[in-house]
Amino acid sequence: MRPAELDNAAVQELIDVGGPELFATLVDDFAPFAISTVETISDGATAGDCAVVQAASHSMKSASATLGAGELSAIAAHLESLSKGQDIAAVRKLLPEFEQAVDAAQIALIAGSGR
Repeated sequence: MRPAELDNAAVQELIDVGGPELFATLVDDFAPFAISTVETISDGATAGDCAVVQAASHSMKSASATLGAGELSAIAAHLESLSKGQDIAAVRKLLPEFEQAVDAAQIALIAGSGR
């Protein structure tokens, strides 16, 4: 798996605002958030609960965009849209790509934080 490409401008903005320590802390906090969110979305999709998928996807979309993980943010936005439209079959079909994007973003974020 290749690491995701980060939006360097978004990363630099975080570093400019709070220093490299803030970015590293946000990266550290992202891992448990990502694990929990993937689980929530997967469980929601299994249960056919579009509201749960929509809320969790929205959170992932925002968090990943803030950290510069644009590809993950776009996939989360797609999940959010599909769940808003009650298309649970399409949500389930997109889950493997979403999970791969989460893993790729985490690899890129760890590399980008110097951890």
